Amino acid sequence: TVAKAGPQKAMPVRVVVRSDGRLSVFDGSVETGVQKGELSAAVQSRQKGDPKTPVVIEADSKVQYDAVIGVMSILQKAGVQSVGLSLRPAQ
Repeated sequence: TVAKAGPQKAMPVRVVVRSDGRLSVFDGSVETGVQKGELSAAVQSRQKGDPKTPVVIEADSKVQYDAVIGVMSILQKAGVQSVGLSLRPAQ
């Protein structure tokens, strides 16, 4: 017999915040630079209509705290339901 596979978990959308303020969105295959005003639309398009698709904000330790909070606020206003943080050592 063949067992049915359960639903696959959606791959998280990554939002990368750089210390110089640049933002990019990565969906597992392509990383695209975006302006702050384009962030909501870029993330929503990569979520493919599912606001439960997780979003992970990546930033290194040189990124200002308020820059990360600003990105979180944008995502919250866009209706993103699951946001996580990933911190990287400064390079």
